[in-house]
This record gives sequence, structure tokens and C-alpha cells, in this order.
Amino acid sequence: ILPIVSQILKDFKDDRIELFSTKDVIKKHIGHYIKDTSPASNSINANYGMFLKENTDNLGIIEVRKKVNIVDDHGGSTSSSEWAFLNAEQRTNPSI
Repeated sequence: ILPIVSQILKDFKDDRIELFSTKDVIKKHIGHYIKDTSPASNSINANYGMFLKENTDNLGIIEVRKKVNIVDDHGGSTSSSEWAFLNAEQRTNPSI
């Protein structure tokens, strides 16, 4: 999944998207986003978010907001994390 997500993030950068949500990444990956009613431990959406969080260094991203209210493709209310790209200085000096 890392190569797929890396390409999605490259596409976001190419499109000059600076902030994006877990929803945005999932939607770009599979073509849609639907609220997952499973417990977080079984939720595909939550596990995708955990993947992003566990790979922030590899992906060059940082979580800037948690539990942002969003709407899925069917109008259902849910939440998602919001992410931003680290700049070169932040990547080499994480204390910034």
C-alpha cells in the first residue's frame, strides 16, 4: 500500500494540494468514501488513517487536525484526520 499512497500524495503535490484528509486519500485510492460503522479496530477507514500515522516519516506528512467533521459520499456524517506535507526543513529537523 505504501507505493500506492506515495503516488497519491505525489499527485496531490502536483495538483498543489497542501492540506488533505484521510478521506481524500481513501477516495483517490478506491474511488469513493463511505462511512464505516465498524468498531475502529475493524474499520477500513480507521486502519487507513492508522497507516498514514504510522508512515508519516516515509510519506513526508504530518497530522495537523484530528476528528475533523466531514460527510461521506452518501451524506453521512463522520470524521477524518487532516494532513499536511512537511517541507524539506521539517523533514530534516523534526523539532520544527
